[in-house]
Amino acid sequence: MTARSPGPRLRDLLLLLPAQFLVYSNLFLALTIMPLYTAHVGGDAFTAGLHTAIFTGCGVALRFYFGPLADRKGRKLPLLIGSLAFATAPLLFLFTTTPASLALARAYQSLGLAAYLAASTSLVADLAPPQWRGTALTVNRIVITLAFTAAPPLGEAVVRTAGFPPFFYGCAVAGLLGVALVALVREPRPAPAGAGDPGGAAADPGAGTTNPYALLLRDRRVVAALGAAAAAALAEGGATGFLPLYMETTGAGGSGPFFLGLGIGGLLAAGAGVLADRRGPMAVIVPATVLAGLGAGALVMDPRVPVLLGGGLCLGIGYTAGLAAAGALLVDAAPARYRTTALALSETAIDGSITLGSPLLGLLAAWQGYPWAFGALALACWMVAGGLALLARGSRPTEKR
Repeated sequence: MTARSPGPRLRDLLLLLPAQFLVYSNLFLALTIMPLYTAHVGGDAFTAGLHTAIFTGCGVALRFYFGPLADRKGRKLPLLIGSLAFATAPLLFLFTTTPASLALARAYQSLGLAAYLAASTSLVADLAPPQWRGTALTVNRIVITLAFTAAPPLGEAVVRTAGFPPFFYGCAVAGLLGVALVALVREPRPAPAGAGDPGGAAADPGAGTTNPYALLLRDRRVVAALGAAAAAALAEGGATGFLPLYMETTGAGGSGPFFLGLGIGGLLAAGAGVLADRRGPMAVIVPATVLAGLGAGALVMDPRVPVLLGGGLCLGIGYTAGLAAAGALLVDAAPARYRTTALALSETAIDGSITLGSPLLGLLAAWQGYPWAFGALALACWMVAGGLALLARGSRPTEKR
């Protein structure tokens, strides 16, 4: 890591946040627009799903390497590897002409998913003043939500009006700009053990433990954060993934009001970071999980504009605040030297909940209809919220060190 004294780094945060927007835009375009390109090169719906599984599955597997690497070697190296993979993969797509060659390119693209996500969140926590980490992580999550709200509609419009080559060139240019911003970010030198970093236990009971995952999963706060992240991601992924299909079957119009509410809700979640800093992350996680379930559950009703807007608003607040608070709780709970490993576990919980939950929701929607699937999402979130509330009551709040 760069030899610099630890402390707030506003300049570097202001460089990292726009890089987050650009890199995450490429990620969300990979998840939403690439299935269209799979069909363009001759694939069917199953092939599109297989390519997405290759992308996310390889990312999850590689994350078990890149998470500990970021803790050992610093956040900058994985950030550069990940952002460069997201920037150059669209150029590879230009030379893919069959589903098989596209599958190889998607596997390469998964380097970005594995290396960048957890390391970037960890660097946001490293750069923020300890007393404002919850706020910084919430702002970071808002930037990510804005990327999710803006990039897919823009990408779809480019593809439909100009075709895939201009779309891929645009993704590459945006990605390379993100790489340049990441390269300019200066990583702080880690503080000596016990020198004022509130993350982890004061005496670091994991000293000498060779398996960081075993150490982390023994902490109930880590388990709570993983559960909250998985629930928020399942609600958001399930609602946004199945709503367009539901709207198409009902003929009730587009799902634009829902995504508008989702973006507005993400912006309104900014206050959750201040609450997490003052009252602790658990004060945010439980109500955020309830709100995420309420947003998904609203889709059980007749999908008119007020319902879509209100549901998106609730889901946007719950999803953004829930993931930000879960990240803050992991930063508080994990020893500083395992911070990226802990956040990598959170990303794995997010990807795993969507990977496992989406097929089950699809089966339920095909069997009983989409409202049943949205109701199941709400029920799952509320059950997790109940478990988190019981855990919060049984746990003594940690002191701010």
